[in-house]
Amino acid sequence: MLAILSMTSLIATSVNIPAKVDAASTPSISLIGFISAWNNTSVPNPTITVTQGDTLTIQLSSGDGAVHRFFVDVDRNGMTPDCPGADVCSNVFPPSTSLTFTVSFAPGTYTYYCSVHPTTMLGQFVVLQPPVTGGGGRHMLEM
Repeated sequence: MLAILSMTSLIATSVNIPAKVDAASTPSISLIGFISAWNNTSVPNPTITVTQGDTLTIQLSSGDGAVHRFFVDVDRNGMTPDCPGADVCSNVFPPSTSLTFTVSFAPGTYTYYCSVHPTTMLGQFVVLQPPVTGGGGRHMLEM
């Protein structure tokens, strides 16, 4: 006797389910300006790392009594700030000032400067992509 087996195949399709993104954070940092460097310590001109969407507050003060102005070179055109404009800029200080802004520019590595002392007071400003949690991506559905 001959038996014939037939196989039934499952049909699956994929769909995009919107990603769930963690809520942005609100970090706060302090920088003290010296003509020779931001935070004239054993680790001067620290790298600042944030996530796109964060609302960042930077407390800025002059440690040497000199005039300073912090800015992030968002348009990556060098040490001359575009304020107002594309760059994120503080007010000129001393004695101190506070700068709060939402990191709305693309993930990547930027440079921050003092516009008055840009050759000695500069560092990296790293913007990370927001993390994706749960959901997201392509998922198989059985039909």
